[in-house]
Amino acid sequence: MSGVIRVGLRNYAVRRIAQAIVIIIGISLIGFVLIRLVPANPGALLAGRHATPEQMEAAERELGLDKPLPTQYLIFAGKFFQGDFGNSLSTKRPILSDIGKYLPASIELIVISLIIAFLIGVPLGILSSSKKDTATDHGSRVFAIAGVSLASFWLAMVFQIIFSSNLGILPLEGRISMDVIVNYPIQRVTGFNLVDALITRNWIGFADTVKHLILPSLALAAYPIGMVTRMTRTKMIEVLNEDYICAARASGLPEKTILFRYAFKPSAGPLLTISGLTFAYMLTSTALVEFVFSWPGLGRYLVSALFVGDYPAIMGVTLLAATAYVFVNLAVDLLQTVVDPRIKY
Repeated sequence: MSGVIRVGLRNYAVRRIAQAIVIIIGISLIGFVLIRLVPANPGALLAGRHATPEQMEAAERELGLDKPLPTQYLIFAGKFFQGDFGNSLSTKRPILSDIGKYLPASIELIVISLIIAFLIGVPLGILSSSKKDTATDHGSRVFAIAGVSLASFWLAMVFQIIFSSNLGILPLEGRISMDVIVNYPIQRVTGFNLVDALITRNWIGFADTVKHLILPSLALAAYPIGMVTRMTRTKMIEVLNEDYICAARASGLPEKTILFRYAFKPSAGPLLTISGLTFAYMLTSTALVEFVFSWPGLGRYLVSALFVGDYPAIMGVTLLAATAYVFVNLAVDLLQTVVDPRIKY
């Protein structure tokens, strides 16, 4: 029986990977066309502000802009699927190198935000479901709706005004303080400041990194907190109406045991889906929060590329996010079978 299940999972994974490739090709085509519709001249950015017509023409030839659009797309797609994203027009470096430089900061921020979202959202959703239609339930629902509705960049600025400008207890911006960079620099090992500070036992750098993470991670966590709270509440209410829960209550089991051991586990599947898809979505949705806090992550890199019309960098980040979204979705679907053995592919 287990062999049949493994074959089913393998066939399902192969089908999903094939679908993912088709989706990524479609996204690359749509993105390529939309970028070309933008009234900007990438050749001018490459050649420089004071370039001569001859230099402009040479820059356009270097970028392949003198070729027909279908040919340009085929060249771009061929390089992309070989792992060559090209060079950024603004930084003059390979785009993959830039992504490798900025991505760890974004992932660190996203992971901390998701941890905060689950630490707050799951208990709040469980509490809300256990006290359905009470003041506690209504309050948690209002809190969840507010988290989903409020713009993360607006919350970021509010947090800056309250905790940085008025109270002065948390840093206004950046990933680490300048005095720590000068006196207690974190040695780069993985690119994640928290991990690198722990590995090198740089406790001052670790504490400073935590301080800088608090405000942006809270601002970014607002949306997933609302999603996790609402999803947990909905699934818990559904499970709490099952017959085996009624039997557990009739047998005199403690309410905490029923909630956390018997009711929450069947509700964990949708939360796994939310965490995976939210992680992939946040790779680019962090842009405004990173911009507000001057956070040196992938989102800020994307915003800078948009400002100057650096279309190779825009396409590189867009396709990276699309690829991550598709394959994280696949990984989450496969992990569902571990969380909920009733699921069969």
